[in-house]
Amino acid sequence: MPVSPAEYQAALTKFDEAVRPVLERVHGAGADADFGVAQRELADVLGAQAVVLDGLVAPVAVETAHSGLARGLTVAATGVRGVTVAAAAPNSCGVTVPTLPAAKTAVDDKVRDLGQVYFAPLTTLGFQVGAFVPPPAVAPVLEERRAGNGEVVQRGGGQGPGTLKITNGTPGDVAVSVVSGDPANPQVTVYVQGSSDTSVSGIDGDYEVYFKSGVDWDAGRNGFTRDCSYEKFDDLFTGESDWQIDLQATPAGNASTSDVPAF
Repeated sequence: MPVSPAEYQAALTKFDEAVRPVLERVHGAGADADFGVAQRELADVLGAQAVVLDGLVAPVAVETAHSGLARGLTVAATGVRGVTVAAAAPNSCGVTVPTLPAAKTAVDDKVRDLGQVYFAPLTTLGFQVGAFVPPPAVAPVLEERRAGNGEVVQRGGGQGPGTLKITNGTPGDVAVSVVSGDPANPQVTVYVQGSSDTSVSGIDGDYEVYFKSGVDWDAGRNGFTRDCSYEKFDDLFTGESDWQIDLQATPAGNASTSDVPAF
């Protein structure tokens, strides 16, 4: 015999009450291990609730909406259980981006799918279910910090008479380093914003020119945090001359560059 609408709503409320605190533990997990425990618990709860709701004979008015609910919960439980936390690895800039937030988002996506496909028809019929379903995901706001054009962001060498004029004909920002040895310890590094130019003086002796491009300048590490590339001019620059370089390749250009490891 079908349960009454009130009894059916009570069952849905108990379902919500069983799922909500476990999903909150998923959201609150601060470590991969804690996330794994909460994730498995959420999958177990969804699976157990699938059995409970499958045993109900729904009111006639919601038979169709109810018919796929247990199956949907089983699918969601499998999906949640299958979410993994990717191994953290440095990006092109050498910055290790946490992967736990992406795993939490993946779990939320499984729950949102459940809400859209299986809960929405029930709510349309006046039943309350799925209050725990997260709101639509909002893309994170990524920082895009920049140094000032011509700002010397690093200086470690002695003072000399050399001057280097730099034209950045590309739309992206670049940090240009005057190097006499290890590119991680340049004589000087100057920041050149996109479609801008600047010059650096006080260069001592012969040197090489390294440059790195990317997005979001982190002054604390003297580098970008996203979309990095690292290059150097192949030629040696002699200290007794003043030089001019253009970071945008041109048909008339006579200076080749090579990719180099991050510095």
